[in-house]
Amino acid sequence: MGTMTPQELLRLWTLDKITLEMAMGHVLQNLIQLQATSETHGRSLVKLQAGLDKL
Repeated sequence: MGTMTPQELLRLWTLDKITLEMAMGHVLQNLIQLQATSETHGRSLVKLQAGLDKL
């Protein structure tokens, strides 16, 4: 299942196209995806810094 942007979720919820529970489920999916991306970027930054330190 793909995630929707917060703007799209708000629009659909405001129009009563999705329930609050559905919107919150998508928000949680977005949060999990953001956390995973942040952790990946953090690990990449550490590796890059280690490479620079060797120069």
